Amino acid sequence: MALVIIARDRWAIGQILLTVIVMYFFIQGRKWAKWLLLCICSLLVVILIGMVLALSSKLSTTLVFRSLIMAALITVIAIYMVTSKDLNRCQPDPKDDKKALPKPTSRYLELLTLFPDKAASTNRFLQFLTSEQDDFKQLW
Repeated sequence: MALVIIARDRWAIGQILLTVIVMYFFIQGRKWAKWLLLCICSLLVVILIGMVLALSSKLSTTLVFRSLIMAALITVIAIYMVTSKDLNRCQPDPKDDKKALPKPTSRYLELLTLFPDKAASTNRFLQFLTSEQDDFKQLW
């Protein structure tokens, strides 16, 4: 991205920004963003393979090889996006389409680092973690 900004390639900057915006909405659980992102991936694969087929005699072997690897990686990412249920961490709020709610899941890990002091509020918090709820496990 930094090289694109230094080169002042507005087309590339626009593509990157568009993809980032679509990815944001994809993570928010928007189905249109998922399909638009898949279209972007498909278009990139078609362009890369088309470039290799049309210009293979004029391109260096390294560029052809890297373009084919990039097309394969994009294809793997697109297949993962279609088949994975874990990509959308949020789902649309049924009451308000403009908001997204986190999906309830029990598959997460949160590490909490405490540097306890002698304050009463710290002691109350530590007491709460150890006795008043079941999900917290002290590592050491």
